[in-house]
Amino acid sequence: MWFGMGMFVTSGSMFEPAELGVGMSLPPFYEFGLPILQELVGTPAGMPKKLLYERIAARMQLNESDLADTIPSGQSMFENRVGWALSYMKKAGWVDNPSRAFWKIALGGQNRAKSGNPIRLNEFGPLKLESVGPGASPTQKELLEPSLTPRERIDAARAEIIADIESTILQRLGTLSPKRFEQVVLALLAKMGYAGNLGTSEHVGGSGDGGIDGILYLDRLRLERVYVQAKRWQGTVGEEPVRSFAGAMDLGANKGVILTTSTFTPAARKYVEKSHKAIRLVEGRELAALMVESEVGVQAEVIVRVPKVDEDFFEEA
Repeated sequence: MWFGMGMFVTSGSMFEPAELGVGMSLPPFYEFGLPILQELVGTPAGMPKKLLYERIAARMQLNESDLADTIPSGQSMFENRVGWALSYMKKAGWVDNPSRAFWKIALGGQNRAKSGNPIRLNEFGPLKLESVGPGASPTQKELLEPSLTPRERIDAARAEIIADIESTILQRLGTLSPKRFEQVVLALLAKMGYAGNLGTSEHVGGSGDGGIDGILYLDRLRLERVYVQAKRWQGTVGEEPVRSFAGAMDLGANKGVILTTSTFTPAARKYVEKSHKAIRLVEGRELAALMVESEVGVQAEVIVRVPKVDEDFFEEA
């Protein structure tokens, strides 16, 4: 199954795919339960969720780094886990949600808070999940780890699917002919918008081209160009091919991109860092990630729509 190409998170920077995964610096969601109850017991009339967030963060002595963690969708991990703790405690009859974004203690919560004992996962019986067995991968075990919220498990599953697809794409790229690989790379860059709305791309290649396999024209008059080199290197790419490409840029481009299914040596990267020319090196792993992110060579097999309550709908007029 596929969790929707539209759920990708991008950093907005040139050629920087988002990092995926589920962070674990914060306590699991159920460990927020007792602090929530203790705060609500102290304010029987209840409080807005925003104030509750602040009180919980202070009570649990969470720092700015803890609160800055996000899940892959971009939502605050802290707020996500507090929200799910509230949701399950509401089902247990411990808290109540009489109006939008407002929470108060319930009778069951008052009794539970008196014990002072931390809330354990097994107190939420419906969350108990079956083991995946001894041969499961770490990610598979994580998917069924009940200490994660349901949304975090979805994100973890999506990350595993994407990692598998990226690996497959990289393998497939390695089987393409040089010409087809160059065409794929140009299609990717065009899809990413690097040919501009009014620009075009041209597949060149051939002997004596100085390593130029394609040209991106960023404007209709072709005054601004980006040179592209796309090679299916078997080994690590050293400084010399990069230096040769930089020299070829003198023919008429002030920007260049070298993409490979392999990796670049530290010397090659150091050369680019010191060069006065704008050259971007893209290794195989990043290339595959960009293809998935830009939906080049992939299709959305199944899209899962995750609903949430529309609080505005239930507001009184």
